[in-house]
Amino acid sequence: MDKINVNEKYSIYSTFSAFEKVLYYSQIYDFLKRLNIEYPGFSKWYKGLFLENKELQNGREIIICEKEYCIAGIAILKSTEEEKKICTLRVAAPFQRQGIGRKLMELSFEWLQEDKPLITMHKSKQHEFASLLEYYGFV
Repeated sequence: MDKINVNEKYSIYSTFSAFEKVLYYSQIYDFLKRLNIEYPGFSKWYKGLFLENKELQNGREIIICEKEYCIAGIAILKSTEEEKKICTLRVAAPFQRQGIGRKLMELSFEWLQEDKPLITMHKSKQHEFASLLEYYGFV
C-alpha cells in the first residue's frame, strides 16, 4: 500500500488561475534553472513551453509537488500524436528517496495515458534515475 503524505501537495499547472500561473512560471524556472548547465538552451526551451499569457502550449503539462512550502519536484510532459514524453523529471535533493519521483511518474503516466512514455535524460543523470526506471520496467 502506498504511503500517503499529507505534507505533499501535487498540482497540475493548467488548473491554476491566471495569477497562479504567473507566480508558478517563475518558481518552476527557479527550481529548474540549473538544467542550463546540462542543457545549453534550456532557458529558451522552457520559455517556449508557454504562450505569452503563461498558458502552456497545446500538448504540454507540468505536474508540481510541493512539500514544506516549497517546490519539491516537477514533471514536464509532452503529449502529441507523434510522441508521449516525460521531458523533465526533477526532485530536489532534500526530498529525494521519499517517493516523490514515483508519484510524479505515476501522475505523468496518468496524464499521458501511457505507461511507457519516452523519457529523455542527460547521460550524467542515468545513475540517479536507474532505480526509478528499473522499478517501472524501462530499459
